[in-house]
Amino acid sequence: MGKIIFVYATTSGNTEWVVKSVSEAMKEAGNEVTLQRVEGAKVDDLNNYDLIVLACPTYGEGQMQEYFDPFYKEFITKKFTGKKFASIALGDSKNYDVFCGAADRLDEGIKAVEGVQIMPTLRIDGMVYGREEEWKTWGKTLASVFVK
Repeated sequence: MGKIIFVYATTSGNTEWVVKSVSEAMKEAGNEVTLQRVEGAKVDDLNNYDLIVLACPTYGEGQMQEYFDPFYKEFITKKFTGKKFASIALGDSKNYDVFCGAADRLDEGIKAVEGVQIMPTLRIDGMVYGREEEWKTWGKTLASVFVK
């Protein structure tokens, strides 16, 4: 059992929908879960958790969602040596040349802060509704990989 925080950005609600599905699986595994929109998140508070899950949609040609970007810029100036991380990114391969650019930045950021990414980033293409079991399955796998 561990303390987990999901820090996420959402504009249309898609990322929030995915985060809620994944977090349910983490709760079912007996973990204490906090969901925190990035607008209210404080980078230094991340030290209070055993696992940090960062979730961000991709906009335009690979950019992070507007509220996540300032958080990310502060995040990469810190060190979280050995801290466990996972990440989720949404994208659209049909309408944009850059698919899930936010995922690439999240992966780079976790390396920059010396974190340990315990699973490959969940990269979601297109619409999320009606696919909750996919995200919950990913969450179950994450819960089994995460050991406090």
